[in-house]
Formats: sequence, structure tokens, C-alpha cells
Amino acid sequence: RSDYFRAMFSASMCEREAAMIPVPDTDLPTFTALICYLLTDRLQIGDGNDAWRVAASLMQLAHKYQVRRLELLCAKALQRA
Repeated sequence: RSDYFRAMFSASMCEREAAMIPVPDTDLPTFTALICYLLTDRLQIGDGNDAWRVAASLMQLAHKYQVRRLELLCAKALQRA
């Protein structure tokens, strides 16, 4: 679902063999939502008061890592909020 991660893990980049890949400029709820989307193809940001903040952060992360559909789903979630 991400051209960025596909290139990172399938090319001869050093991250392919790394035990850990740093993902700066994010927090745990946003990163968790990104991983959940990559695994399930569904946006999962919760319903709480924090959902709009996670959606906004996730939209930025999706843009950074070239996950266009997730970026659009986050924009829709923000419009509803």
C-alpha cells in the first residue's frame, strides 16, 4: 500500500536487513494507525476526543510515506469531525 515502504524493503537498501527502522515525527497512536492501515486497508483512529488529532497526524504521515488512499481517508475523517 506504500511505494515508499515497498522500495525500502524490496530494494538493496540497508533498511531491508535492519532489525529496527526509525519513523521520526510521529507518536504511538498515529504510528499504530498507520501500521493497522497497511495491514488491513482500513482506517482505525478510534472515536474518542483524540480521533481528529490522530487523523490529522496520520494524514501527514500518509503523505510523507506515499500512502495516498490513507491520506484521502484521513481527509474525509477530518471533514466529518
